[in-house]
Amino acid sequence: MSFDLTRGEMMLIAFILGLVYFSGLLPKIANALSRAPAPEEEPPKGE
Repeated sequence: MSFDLTRGEMMLIAFILGLVYFSGLLPKIANALSRAPAPEEEPPKGE
């Protein structure tokens, strides 16, 4: 699989991904991208 990127472009992408990883934003970004719209929840019914 080739994206036809130059060496500089690959280094820039690696640098940005490294910043995201080491800043701890990776789990937040993954959750935001994979989050499905929350279904409407009904309040718990007391018995």
